[in-house]
Amino acid sequence: SAFRVFLPRTDAPAAAESPAAPEKLARRTATALLAEDEPLVRGVISRALLGAGFTVLEASNGDEALALADSYPGTIDLLVSDFVMARMGGPTLAKKLRA
Repeated sequence: SAFRVFLPRTDAPAAAESPAAPEKLARRTATALLAEDEPLVRGVISRALLGAGFTVLEASNGDEALALADSYPGTIDLLVSDFVMARMGGPTLAKKLRA
């Protein structure tokens, strides 16, 4: 992947201090199903979701994700999936989960 960030050019001097961050971010009470076949990528995404307050269900492929979804007693609010995985890609997984 390649990411480019374009920021506007300015002649104004940089602020001495950055704006104060909010003391606490709003915590979510939602569940995310994460399907990613690369363990390092899955770990980074999982930590980001956990940091945002999600309960995270991790799967290393589409079949495992479907099994997790079937056995999970609660509601899955968000699917984060690799587009291309060996056993089942993200679009197929999403379609099967909707059914």
